[in-house]
Amino acid sequence: MVIDDIQLKLEQKNYHKVSVDVEGIHLYYTVRTDQVYIILLYRMHPFREFSKEQCEHIKQQVEDQFRKKNFEEIHLLNLLCTNQIEKVKEISLALDNCWIIDTMDSKLILFENQNSSFLDIKTMIEDVLNPMENNYYQDRVDNRYLNNNNKTNHNDWNKKNIKRRKHTKSHNFTICNTLVLLINIVVFLLLEKNGSTTNTEYMLDHGAMFWPLVIARKEYYRLFTYMFLHFGVRHLANNMIILAFIGDNLERATGKIRYLIIYLGSGVIAGAASMEYNMLQNNNVVAVGASGAIFGVVGSMLYIVIVNKGRLEDISTGQLILFAILSIYSGFSNQEIDNVAHIAGFISGMLIAALIYRKPKKREVY
Repeated sequence: MVIDDIQLKLEQKNYHKVSVDVEGIHLYYTVRTDQVYIILLYRMHPFREFSKEQCEHIKQQVEDQFRKKNFEEIHLLNLLCTNQIEKVKEISLALDNCWIIDTMDSKLILFENQNSSFLDIKTMIEDVLNPMENNYYQDRVDNRYLNNNNKTNHNDWNKKNIKRRKHTKSHNFTICNTLVLLINIVVFLLLEKNGSTTNTEYMLDHGAMFWPLVIARKEYYRLFTYMFLHFGVRHLANNMIILAFIGDNLERATGKIRYLIIYLGSGVIAGAASMEYNMLQNNNVVAVGASGAIFGVVGSMLYIVIVNKGRLEDISTGQLILFAILSIYSGFSNQEIDNVAHIAGFISGMLIAALIYRKPKKREVY
C-alpha cells in the first residue's frame, strides 16, 4: 500500500518514528541544525475519518510537545492518505502544509494555499506514487475560487491550468502488468522444468480448468489458476506479446488496482463462461491460458479509447476493433481455441471498465 511505502521511505531517510496513541496516525521527525521537521501521516478511510478540528488539535499537541524540547524552529507537514478527496479537501485548505495523497489514483494533490517545499518529501512521494516515472500529479486550486463567500473578485482572477501528470509512452513498463507477465513466464518455466506443459494430465494436476472437477469436487480455484497456465511455449508467447503491447497502456489509464480488477475479473468471468458452455455441450475440454483475461484488457481498452474520443496514447479505436475482429476470426478458424472465453473476456472487460473507469476531468481554476 502507498502509506506503507511512504513509511518505509521515511525510515530509509533516517526519520525517527514516534508512537502515537491515535489509531490511523503515524508520526515521523528529523532534526536539521536545531530545526525539527515533523510529518504527520494520516491513514484515512470511511471507517476512520478525522475532522478539521481534530487535525488542528493533533497538530497543536504535537508542536507543543516538540517545543518543550527547545527546538528553535518547528516545521510540520500533514499527509492525508485517502481515496475520498472531497471529504478531506476542507482539512487541507484549513491547515498550513497539508497535502493529500490520493491512494486510488496514485496522485499527490496540493492546493494553492499549500507550500510545495518540505525538504525532499515531495520528490520522495513522487517516487512512491510513480516509481516508473519522474513526474507527479499536482492539483492547485485557488483558495478564492473554493470560498463561496468571496465572489467579488471573480472576474479579476487569472485563469490557471491544472498541471497533470502526463502519461509516458507505451515503451515504459508499468508495475502490475510487468508483474503479471513475469508470473506467467515463471509459472511456465517451473512447470516445464518438472514436466511437460503440453501434457494434459500434468496440467490438470497443476490447476488447469476442467468443468467436472470444478463442479463435482468444488475445485473453484481452477477458475483463477487456469489463466496462469499455458500449453507450450508458443501459446505462452502469443499471449504475453499481446499483453506486453497493450497491458501497460491500460494500467497507465486506470491505475494499478483497477488494472488488476479488470485483468483478473475478466479472466475469471471468461473461465466461468467457457466452463458453462462446455458443460452444456458436454465437452470434456481442459482449458488453460491468459487469453480470456487479455481479451478483457482489449475490451476495456476499447471502452476507454472510445470514452477518450477515439485515442489513448498511441492506440486508436480502429486499431483495437481491427485487432479484436482478427483475433476472434482467427479463433473461429482454429478448433483448439476457446472462442467462448475470448468473447466473454472481451465483453466483461468492457463492462468492468464501464463500471470502474472514470475519465480524468480537465478542470480550470479562475
